[in-house]
Amino acid sequence: MNFGFTDDAVWIRFNVCNKNSDIKRWLLEIKYYFLWNIDLYILFNDQIIEHQKSGVLASIENEKISHHWYIFNLLLEPEKHYTLYLRIKTDMPMTLPISIKPLDKFVQQSIQVNFLKGAFYGILLLIILYHIFLFVTQREKHHFYYILFIFILSFIRLSFDGYIQQMILPELHQAKILFTQFFPILIPFLFICGILFVSSFPKDEDMPKVFIHIFFVLKILWFFLALCILLKFKVIIPIFPVLGVFTIFIFITFFLFLWKKGYSPAYLYILGWLSLITGIIIFSLLRFNYISSNTITESSIGTGILLMVLCFHFSFSSQMKLIKNKKQMYQLKLIEKANENEFLIRKQKKMLEQQVEQRTKELKIAKEKAEQAHLMQVKHF
Repeated sequence: MNFGFTDDAVWIRFNVCNKNSDIKRWLLEIKYYFLWNIDLYILFNDQIIEHQKSGVLASIENEKISHHWYIFNLLLEPEKHYTLYLRIKTDMPMTLPISIKPLDKFVQQSIQVNFLKGAFYGILLLIILYHIFLFVTQREKHHFYYILFIFILSFIRLSFDGYIQQMILPELHQAKILFTQFFPILIPFLFICGILFVSSFPKDEDMPKVFIHIFFVLKILWFFLALCILLKFKVIIPIFPVLGVFTIFIFITFFLFLWKKGYSPAYLYILGWLSLITGIIIFSLLRFNYISSNTITESSIGTGILLMVLCFHFSFSSQMKLIKNKKQMYQLKLIEKANENEFLIRKQKKMLEQQVEQRTKELKIAKEKAEQAHLMQVKHF
């Protein structure tokens, strides 16, 4: 279920009946973190038998199960009918991927999901460490901007998956609330780092000046949106996907120009940005209630990020090969130049030796002539 942005509290009612006599303990799971208040009312025979609270604003004492998603205990007697009411309120886009499952199935799925998430974040961590090494050894600023970009992107995904709040801020209730309220500010800073990363690539003299001006305007716009978040003007959040897609479109156009100019790794950057923009579009359509929530749409942004990172990794490898080849070509030219200079030196040395020899002969002949003339003068006297 997806309700997009709404200022109203949403009530959801559904009836359940436990048909499995061997299982009494079930879990209700909501796989979306940014929900301010969640109230679950369990009714039996039109009487409230249990009330559970959760959400960002709920205190930690109300969380009976420590998990990165919202989990509610359901003790359902076999063959009995229960009515469940959920009341949910949030300032963020309201997506409600709700499921009810037995405890053993929940544990099994959690292990699988955590393994996949661990592999995903492990790849991002390796990419960050790899580029820290490249930055330290090569001192090229586009590695530094890329590190910031991937770090913020990873932090955003960890927040959407609820891991930041579970691992870093479990006991700091007020800090968790403050972080969640100002979480959207990370998105403008993500794109600012992306602009700095793209604009740090070397530009030819033929590069249109319009790219420089567009990058500058985009940085100003994203910085302005960040200020709006600080001032709690959250009505501008729906602008993020539109401006984000436009920004990535400019990135793609920029690398298309570099590709036409002969920069071969540019096509990998184009594929990477296309992967990310596809994930952002699907994820945004999901959050604004244009498409339904399912495994594919929920994992779209993660898939897009992973494909982008892999494309960028291969592009960096290709770029390093180009740099290595250019260095080798430069060294070969230096060797050729040195050989050419050595040949010229030898040629000049030989010419000088010939000139010295010729001059010596001329001096010798002149000396002999002078001696003969001197002898003639002596005989004459």
